[in-house]
Amino acid sequence: MRTPEHDAFCVRAEARRREQECCPDCPKRRLAFQAALDKLKRSGLFDLTCPAHPTLIWHDAENTTTPEDTLREAGISTKRQAKYQRRMSSLLAGGG
Repeated sequence: MRTPEHDAFCVRAEARRREQECCPDCPKRRLAFQAALDKLKRSGLFDLTCPAHPTLIWHDAENTTTPEDTLREAGISTKRQAKYQRRMSSLLAGGG
């Protein structure tokens, strides 16, 4: 269940992620942090896995799933999605 607090956290996390992408030191520190976490995981003494939140805020852009990727995997064309978006916008605007 999503709460206003969760939504606010997500907004702050996204803002922080964008800020980190612009920082010259953050990628280097992220890699060092990730290496330390990997070492701890391999030792078996520390497990960061959370079923509800399996990914850290910092992530690699190449591993990011875009909305377009999700639609493609579901077999939904961009044309169909555009039609759906127009219909929903119309309904939300009170025109449907």
